[in-house]
Amino acid sequence: VTKIDYDKLFNPKEEFKINCSNVLPYNLPESIEQKVNNNVEYITKYKSHSVELELSKVSKFEDIIETASKNTGLSKYLLMSIPAVEAGGEIDILRAESPKGAVGPAQFMPNTAKEMGINIDNYEDERMSPSIALPAMAEYLEDRIDQFGGNIHFGLAAYNWGPGNVESLLKSPNKKGKGFIDRLPKETRDFIIRVLSRETLMRKNMITYEKQPLFSVIIADAEDHIVKKGETLYDIAGEYGTNLKEILELNPIRNPNNVKTGQKIKVKKDGSSSEEGWKN
Repeated sequence: VTKIDYDKLFNPKEEFKINCSNVLPYNLPESIEQKVNNNVEYITKYKSHSVELELSKVSKFEDIIETASKNTGLSKYLLMSIPAVEAGGEIDILRAESPKGAVGPAQFMPNTAKEMGINIDNYEDERMSPSIALPAMAEYLEDRIDQFGGNIHFGLAAYNWGPGNVESLLKSPNKKGKGFIDRLPKETRDFIIRVLSRETLMRKNMITYEKQPLFSVIIADAEDHIVKKGETLYDIAGEYGTNLKEILELNPIRNPNNVKTGQKIKVKKDGSSSEEGWKN
């Protein structure tokens, strides 16, 4: 297999700033850096509250992400920015699902999940498990960055659009002389800019967000419940004085109406929700 020199495939007219940026440490092309700077300014002026809410949701998994950062060498802020962009706008970040079938905080498609050893069966979807999906997210991004010569923007594009698509784009003739970022689909282009913008805001201490209780602490304090024959999640919620929403937040249950006898689920020890909550 011939090794591709991605720097040569990149538009030669586009200037690289090597270790000169006071905003981004990723040796990005000037056109991408400028788009990120513009987006940072826009967020700061008009959208800081919504981005703060995204990051607050992700803060529940900050310890998991910090460990993934140490294991891969990727920035903690970069790794926090991906689920913030991919699923931070959803009410339940763990159960976020795109129209195309991407699921969870890392928004893995089924084939990618299988590639990363993430289990999906009739009862559970581990893409919803932060302790599984987020380390896999970091590993997958690290692999994509390495695959494309260490270029962060190529790696992020491959994460969002697929490595095959990115490789085809880089090999295709660039007749109009556009830079890489401008040749990407809008969704992928926006993904790269939004992720790097949030990374910049956190790294430069330009944004603050409320930190939520760590998921790992909550799950460690939960009880194991083994599903009995004929038992439903509603029955279990009633038994523990909790609600269906809280059970689903703790477990990667694929369909709340489809649990099997003998299945182990986590339940909060002292449910504090109302009876109405678990019935709805």
